[in-house]
Amino acid sequence: MLMNKKSKFIWIYAFVLFAIAFLLIIFSAISQHRIYMNLSTYKDEMSKQTGLFEGIEQSMSALVEKNEDLEKRLKKAEEQNEKLENDNKIANEKLEQLSAQISAVGISIDNLIQAKEYFDKKQYKESALCLEKVNPELLGEKSRALYNSMSEVSFEKAAKAFYNEGYKLYTSGDYANAAQCFENSIKFKTDQYYSDDAMYYLGYSYLELNDIEKARDTFNQFKEMYPASQFISSVQKALDNINTTNEQ
Repeated sequence: MLMNKKSKFIWIYAFVLFAIAFLLIIFSAISQHRIYMNLSTYKDEMSKQTGLFEGIEQSMSALVEKNEDLEKRLKKAEEQNEKLENDNKIANEKLEQLSAQISAVGISIDNLIQAKEYFDKKQYKESALCLEKVNPELLGEKSRALYNSMSEVSFEKAAKAFYNEGYKLYTSGDYANAAQCFENSIKFKTDQYYSDDAMYYLGYSYLELNDIEKARDTFNQFKEMYPASQFISSVQKALDNINTTNEQ
């Protein structure tokens, strides 16, 4: 009787274990199924996300290409604009040069006409001063020939007239106007018999005006241009006095 109870208990125990094991198996199967389903869903979501990322990457790639194309176009436009600006700058510079040249031609022609009027009246000083403002390189062939013929006469006569006028002013004590006349005389001619006289008195006019630097420069120039002049010793003496005074 005792053995039957024990045997019965064992069977019950075994049945319970079997039932528990069965339930565990069922639960495990259900869990695995759920995990599988979740995994499948996750894979689907990942696939969707991957597709979304690929779409975004493709869109980004297209945008990058468009941006690069725009940058190339912009760079090309900037280069074209820079070229246009350079061309415009060059054109403006040429226009300014042409305007300046036209203005210079006009000034030369006006002074040539004025010089001719003075020349016809035998007012050679005034004619020479006008011719001085003429650029013969800007003149035509006939105008240049007229310039050459008038300047040959006007410069020589004007140089002599300015020297004579300057000497009178110098002896009267008007050293400022005398200096101006002597300067004009030397400007138009330096190879006449009175040219060394004009430079000599120009130097002393500067001394009288207390313009020591101009006096020294004039006397030094005199020594270079007229070393055989009768005034050379006087000029050297004047230079020595200037240098001595400066040393003191």
